[in-house]
Amino acid sequence: MEENVAQNQAMSAKRKGGWKKGDGVHALIGGDAGGGGEGREQSLLDLVYEISSKLEEKIGTLRFLEATTAVKSRMVNRNTERKKEESQIKLTDAKLYSEMRRMKNEGEKKRKRKNFEKKRSMNPNDKRVKRR
Repeated sequence: MEENVAQNQAMSAKRKGGWKKGDGVHALIGGDAGGGGEGREQSLLDLVYEISSKLEEKIGTLRFLEATTAVKSRMVNRNTERKKEESQIKLTDAKLYSEMRRMKNEGEKKRKRKNFEKKRSMNPNDKRVKRR
């Protein structure tokens, strides 16, 4: 963990202008690296960057980087554990695993459909038809 803190310190020393997209915060709150959010999402991102910068100034770079490194490593550990459990289920109970995948795929389809409808409602003149 100490090497991660050192790496983050080096990145922070280069940054000197506060938090920017691509520093990890953007991905943590669900933003994409390819483009800015719209309206409320963008103001939320701006607020997160501002709070992160002020918090870093207030508690100091070292303590801030130790805390963010600890959070990131907990996230990685949880993700690893979840993947490990999923692979064990895949090996031991194929029926349960297939049901889990089906549920996940349905959720992804609903999410995509919702996003498509949201984009279509924003631009009703768009005549393109969604391919299935």
